[in-house]
Amino acid sequence: IAQYLDKEKKAGRVQSYLWANQSRESGLPYDFIIDDKQFVDVKSTRFDFEQFLYFSDAEIDFVSTKDSQSYSVYRVFDMNTEEKKLRICNDCKNYIQIINPPIINVKKEMELHKTLLDTLKIGVKPNDCFVSIQNPITL
Repeated sequence: IAQYLDKEKKAGRVQSYLWANQSRESGLPYDFIIDDKQFVDVKSTRFDFEQFLYFSDAEIDFVSTKDSQSYSVYRVFDMNTEEKKLRICNDCKNYIQIINPPIINVKKEMELHKTLLDTLKIGVKPNDCFVSIQNPITL
């Protein structure tokens, strides 16, 4: 994705980007920040585009605090082929607003029983989550 963003930068479609995980896993709920305003989480699969995307509870919490246009998933798929592809998925805010309250409630319920729910991952198909999904780009 950094190579793709470099091309976008040369073409003038991106001014700058920060790769949060360039040297090591940052633990942040995103991988890139584009033009100081767009948070990008890269989610890849060896299989087709429609495989489940997995969000951690930290990613869900993060997205719930952002406006609908400031978070994207760059879905890289067909990783086992010569022609790896990318689809940029935008605006999952409505979906996140629906699933976040039950997740918060489960965590609170667990705390009542003196139990910590440390991490949680949910899986969703891209077409069930995002309002806007761009056409495939060959990487």
